[in-house]
Amino acid sequence: MLAAIGVRESGFQNIAELGGGPSRGIFQINIKADAGEVTEEQAFDLEFAANWAAKTLADNAKHLAASYGLGGERLWAFVIASYNAGIGKVRDAINSWLARGRTIE
Repeated sequence: MLAAIGVRESGFQNIAELGGGPSRGIFQINIKADAGEVTEEQAFDLEFAANWAAKTLADNAKHLAASYGLGGERLWAFVIASYNAGIGKVRDAINSWLARGRTIE
């Protein structure tokens, strides 16, 4: 899954965000949003960045599973979306969906 995230985020290239944005490295870590947690140098370090991305995915999976009872493929679809959009936006989308009486299973 990490390789797929790297391919989707940067074409698996250790680059700065195209267009001059704040994301860096293969996993396009946003060094402004994650200021104090990840430096630019760390975002470009493959080992650090892969471990950071894996931890982010695992943390998001735990949160989504605990909050919404998700599991299996459905859980991982939301986890992948949360890596790109952020856990807050995914949580807001799920809550909005549920508020309209819909299910996420």
